[in-house]
Amino acid sequence: MTAKDKSKQPASGAPPQSGQDVRDTSMNNLDTCDQTATPPELDERVMGVLGLKLSAYYGALVAETVPETFVALLKQLENKEKGE
Repeated sequence: MTAKDKSKQPASGAPPQSGQDVRDTSMNNLDTCDQTATPPELDERVMGVLGLKLSAYYGALVAETVPETFVALLKQLENKEKGE
C-alpha cells in the first residue's frame, strides 16, 4: 500500500472524508477462514428472548394488510408471466 493509499483510509472510528477509499477490506481474507469451526452456541435464555422479540416485531408486520396498489402490481406481474 502506498502512502497515497494510506491517506485515503479513514482513521478508526472517523467518518470517511470526500474522496477517501471507503471499501470494506475486513472480508478480503474469507478463503483463509477455518471452514470447519463450529459456530458459537447461544444460551437457551438468550435464544428465548430473541425469539420473543423477533416474533413480536415480525408478527406485527405479518398482521398488516397488503396495500391495494401492491396487490394490483402483483396481479399485473402474474398476468404478464401467464402471457395474458
